[in-house]
Amino acid sequence: MLVLNEADRILDMGFADDIDEVISETPPQCQTLLFSATYPADIERISALMTRLCIDGGRKAKIRPGDILGALTSGDIGLTAAAVGKIDMFPQHAYVAIHQDSAHKAMQQLQQGKIKGKRCKVRLMK
Repeated sequence: MLVLNEADRILDMGFADDIDEVISETPPQCQTLLFSATYPADIERISALMTRLCIDGGRKAKIRPGDILGALTSGDIGLTAAAVGKIDMFPQHAYVAIHQDSAHKAMQQLQQGKIKGKRCKVRLMK
């Protein structure tokens, strides 16, 4: 897990290159938490590496994070577990953090397949 607390202050102090270096050295499956009081362009650039999918199907549909991960990594698309970040489960929806380079592949995989035998609507969030 990588935590960037007061990220705006870190950038103000001139550590943008250092943050880029640390992020490039973290494994792809690493969860990144970014906390900032403001949202300047540099923070937006850092946060743009990940995006989120919203899946219509959550705990009430008896879908678990492992079911979603299995649906994403099975099939011909070639998605790896390393491209998938945190999966948040709610009663009606699930939110999946996914590397931006893999987001469209993941959405295609979920729309064409099933999660735990169920077809689910999937939306790309910003």
